[in-house]
Amino acid sequence: MGLVTYSANGYVSANFVSTIPEQRPLNLIANDVKNGSDYEWSLIGKYATAYMGPISINTSLPATETQGQVLHGPLFVANLPSLMGKTLVRNYLVFKRDGETYLRLSFVGASTKADVLWKRIA
Repeated sequence: MGLVTYSANGYVSANFVSTIPEQRPLNLIANDVKNGSDYEWSLIGKYATAYMGPISINTSLPATETQGQVLHGPLFVANLPSLMGKTLVRNYLVFKRDGETYLRLSFVGASTKADVLWKRIA
C-alpha cells in the first residue's frame, strides 16, 4: 500500500509499504529504535520504498493523457541510496471505473516486475 503524489509544479513523491503482516512488525514505535529487534526494524526497511524527484513524460514514445511512459527522476530523495540520481521508468495507463479515476503504473526491473494500481483520492 502507499501513496504516489504528482504535484502541479512537476514533482513526484512516492511511498510504499508491504501489506503482508509478517513484513510489518506491529510492536515497533516511531522514534524508539530500541523498541523491537534489529531483525524487525530491517523488515521495515526491506519492504518499504520512498523517493522524490521531478517527473516528465518520455517524449520518445507515443503518449497521451491516458497512456504512455512517465519518468520519475532524477531522484533527489530516496530511502535506498542506490536510487539517488536515478530516473525510474514507468508505463502509465489512466482509466475510469465506476466513476473513480485510476492510474496503473507498471515496470520491469532487474529482478522485479510490478503492476501497481492507484486510485485517485483528491
